[in-house]
Amino acid sequence: MLTWEKEQIKIDNGGYGRLITLKNGKLLAAYDSANALCLAESEDCGLTWNHLGKKTEPQLGPLGDKLCIANANVIEYAENCLMIAYRAHSLNTAEKFYTSIRYQLSEDGGKTFGAPIILCELQREDNSFSGFWEPHMVFLPDGRMAVYYANDCVGPADADFPYVPSLQSQYIMVHVFDFETKRFGEPIVACDGVKHASRDGMPVVCPMQGGGMAMVIEANWDKNYRFITQMLFSEDGIKWSEPVTVFKPTQTGLYAGAPYVTLLPDGRLAVSCQANENSGATTGRNAVFNSTMNVIISKKPITLENCKDITEADFERVTEFPLYKGEESFAIWPAMWVHENTFLAVAQCGNNDGTRYGLWLRRAPVSTI
Repeated sequence: MLTWEKEQIKIDNGGYGRLITLKNGKLLAAYDSANALCLAESEDCGLTWNHLGKKTEPQLGPLGDKLCIANANVIEYAENCLMIAYRAHSLNTAEKFYTSIRYQLSEDGGKTFGAPIILCELQREDNSFSGFWEPHMVFLPDGRMAVYYANDCVGPADADFPYVPSLQSQYIMVHVFDFETKRFGEPIVACDGVKHASRDGMPVVCPMQGGGMAMVIEANWDKNYRFITQMLFSEDGIKWSEPVTVFKPTQTGLYAGAPYVTLLPDGRLAVSCQANENSGATTGRNAVFNSTMNVIISKKPITLENCKDITEADFERVTEFPLYKGEESFAIWPAMWVHENTFLAVAQCGNNDGTRYGLWLRRAPVSTI
């Protein structure tokens, strides 16, 4: 049974943290803080952190308005070469709304990054909060690199980009990277929320044992719940299966969103989400700030051979929340990683009265899972 170490470790101020292991063996964290993307590294498996500072500069939209920089993601695509990706959208949505996914490249191990490159963007003529969100980068089974993101952007009907028809649905997009041009290719719909009548959002993708890939999303097609967590499977990372539910609240009307998935060394999959079930919170602005990080572990390795039969019953819930600061606290935008045979959980913590505690981490030996 997974056993968390007692200490909860603060990485830095900020939130939406994502972890990777670098080729030099260090653990790297990417996160957003003070409207910028930041990096921090650890040489002792997350116990202490060296803060590398902000890696993005303030940016303006086409109309000259200041942009919100968030949803940090990072990948090492070659020795000493990093890419950071993020969303950049209007801070003030009172009038027109601009939205984009951007990325920047570093060839010196993250010390410096080049200028932002726009993957997709749209200047909306209204203030509807409709756009591009949560980029996530991975290597595909054939060695190519790809980026996934959520798209609930309502755009022109005659555009050559796959915009959704309304905010009631959302696409998961994928683009494949060209290492020669340092640009991503054409957009491909990986998960069709229009077909599912759902805002299929917040994609995270990881490899499976023996080949193939797993994706987790949040979905709202089931009107008994605000969001549920679903999983899809793919042989190549481009064409995906239909989603299956792996986590939903036990009570109607509750919320289980912002999922993450990680491959464990023995082939099982760990899935997390933020859920307001059993959080103990009685106040707060909405479901997000009444949520805490939940973790479920598959009972067996999940592979291309058995994934078509996976259901919610194939996962066990970890009864202890990894990051918990009291009954009126939250732990949101969670992520997980395995580094040096240690299972790591990370989330932004705070109190649902609006107090922010920053980005926190907790460890567990893989041997206890």
